[in-house]
Amino acid sequence: MVVRVRERGREFTAEAHVIPVGEDGLLDHIREASANPRGIDPRLAELTIAPVQEFPKDIEKARRRAPA
Repeated sequence: MVVRVRERGREFTAEAHVIPVGEDGLLDHIREASANPRGIDPRLAELTIAPVQEFPKDIEKARRRAPA
């Protein structure tokens, strides 16, 4: 999973790119996970979860540089 967080005043928005292991109930899982972003953090106003087959090239480069 790769998450991009953006600051918007006192709040944050986030995009999570995930490579799903299967498609069974995928939309239900995404809906459930993104339904209450403030439950993750009170400042998180919006969370978008995007299933992808592979990470975009710019994200893949950042993943290789990021410490584990």
